[in-house]
Amino acid sequence: MRMELRMALELAEQVYSALEPMCQRIMVAGSIRRTRPWVGNLNLVVLPRPGQLEALRARCRLRARVVLEGQRQCVYRLRVREVGEVELDVWFARGPVLDPGRPLPSNWGSLLLWRTGSLAHVQWLQERARQLGLRWEPEVGVLDEDGYCLAAAREVNVYAALRLPWVPPAARERAGMMERRQG
Repeated sequence: MRMELRMALELAEQVYSALEPMCQRIMVAGSIRRTRPWVGNLNLVVLPRPGQLEALRARCRLRARVVLEGQRQCVYRLRVREVGEVELDVWFARGPVLDPGRPLPSNWGSLLLWRTGSLAHVQWLQERARQLGLRWEPEVGVLDEDGYCLAAAREVNVYAALRLPWVPPAARERAGMMERRQG
C-alpha cells in the first residue's frame, strides 16, 4: 500500500520513537530518507544496544504481524487505518568486529546506503566497485581483491572508497538515472 510522504514520516516517527530506547543507532532509510512523494514501506536501519535485539523484536510484535524474523532483517505488517497494511522492514547493523586477524568496521554506513537506495543508484555503485577491482557487499562493506574491508562504517567512507563524492539521499534517485544514461 502506498502512502504520501507526510503520512509515512508520521508513521516512521512513531516507530522510531518506540524502538529508539533499544538502539545504539537508528535511522529511517528507503523512500522516506530520499524524500520521495509516495512511499510503499518503512525501512529502518538499527544497531541494537547489547542484549536488546529480542526486546526490539518484541516491541515490533506489539503492533505488527510478523512476516519474517531473521538475524539480519525483520519484516512486519503494520495495520494503519488510513491506508491498510504497511510493510515495516527493520535491518540490523552490526558493531565493529575486533578480530586481530581481520578486523571489520561496523557495517552501519554501508547498510544504510544500501537500504536508502535508490535501486539504480545501488546498482551503479556496485558496478563502480567492479570497475575499480573492488566488491561492494552492502551488508559487509567495500572489499578489496583479498576480501579486506576498506569502508563500511559511514556512507561517506563507502563513496570515498569508490572514489566518488557523497551523494545526498534526496539526489540518489536523480543520480541513479543519470548514471544509467552515462553507461
